[in-house]
Amino acid sequence: MRTRYWNLRVVGRDDDTLPAELIVEDGRIAAVLAAGTETATGDEDWVDLHGGLVLPGVIDLGVRVTHPHRESLASATAAAAAGGVTCMLRLPSDESAVADDRAGIERDVRAAETDARIDMVLATPPPHGPDWRRRLETRQRAGAGVMEVVPTARDVDGRGLPELLAGATTLDMPVVARPRPVDLVRTLDERARDGEGDALDRWAAARPAALEATAATRLVEACRASRARVHVHAVSCAEALDVLSAARLEGLPLTAATCPHYLAFTLDDLLESGSRLLTDPVLRSPADRERLWQGLTSGEVDAVASDHDPPRWPDERTTGSPWTDRPGLSGVELLLPFLLTAAVRDRRLTLERLVRLTSYAPATVLGLSHRKGRLAPGLDADFTVVDELQGWTVHAHALHGLQRTTPLEGRSLVGRVHATYLRGRCVFRRDPDGTETIGSSGVGRLMVPRFR
Repeated sequence: MRTRYWNLRVVGRDDDTLPAELIVEDGRIAAVLAAGTETATGDEDWVDLHGGLVLPGVIDLGVRVTHPHRESLASATAAAAAGGVTCMLRLPSDESAVADDRAGIERDVRAAETDARIDMVLATPPPHGPDWRRRLETRQRAGAGVMEVVPTARDVDGRGLPELLAGATTLDMPVVARPRPVDLVRTLDERARDGEGDALDRWAAARPAALEATAATRLVEACRASRARVHVHAVSCAEALDVLSAARLEGLPLTAATCPHYLAFTLDDLLESGSRLLTDPVLRSPADRERLWQGLTSGEVDAVASDHDPPRWPDERTTGSPWTDRPGLSGVELLLPFLLTAAVRDRRLTLERLVRLTSYAPATVLGLSHRKGRLAPGLDADFTVVDELQGWTVHAHALHGLQRTTPLEGRSLVGRVHATYLRGRCVFRRDPDGTETIGSSGVGRLMVPRFR
């Protein structure tokens, strides 16, 4: 099975694009050639990509599939494929099928094999009980590739964060952490609920940037003690980014990601729009937003992840209180178009930097760089075909997830996904007449991190 994809362009240095051809054999890239290279064989299939820009498939480091009434795995991965995403880190949640036992992990593995339209890595929370180290190893063997932690002062069963990270280090298991010190937030929440003034103002005040920086500091200290690979997810403010950047100068194995909503909106937008923009961590100031953009260009921020975790709309956003409304946004489908707009129209990123943020760095974080993240011989033929100059307007009703709501409703973007390929198989196609085809469920695979 040998296919030549031709009449395409790939990203060169900075914003340069180069005419090229891709040779794919048995789901892997066999060669990336200059356009017109004479290597054709008699049994080669040719696929015309009509001058499209071919990018490595996006790897989204933050997707939660919490419950079928919010987002099923099939619908989440359909949205992902429509957005050029070919692999995702499935984060656990309170209602996730990722449970505290081997059976829970095995259920998610089976779901990945039957429902997913793209590849994924499974994350698991820390196990409970005195034998948690053995149980974590059992989960890893069952298919969980990452452990997610929350940097509280004391974790379950009295275990400290350094101990948890040391357990992951023993298994060569990467750790993803949200910089949200739930113990401190809970204390401030109790005071804020009974306060006076606007409820959203009080809710946001219970989640100040200083607490996120405190969480980042706890993660740095635990990383220093354990030497665990720690990826800090959903960084929202300058203070936390400064803490992480200083720690990386020590050579600590820390990486960081932010999310489109922290790059697009501020606290003022939340106060104006209401709970439609409810996120946790909360939206920050314009200065914080600009610092995150600076971190993207400087390399202090390694990746941008969607943090896709939609509530059931509108039921879970109309309770009348930010303490009972469910935070979270839908974002996996718009991650790449949002960043293409930033790169092409707004000139905040180069195309070369965009590829690093969305593909190469996430593959490295997940221990998948031997399989994914670049257009290179031997790697999976995961790629997306885009028209980086095509303008379009976001309308929630045209999205592919179960919860068709987005804070980007009505926004003009530049950069349209026309096709997505997973191991050389088309899992999404948008034809010139607007007709869309989404690949079958069950073609995705569970990926296992490998660092050696």
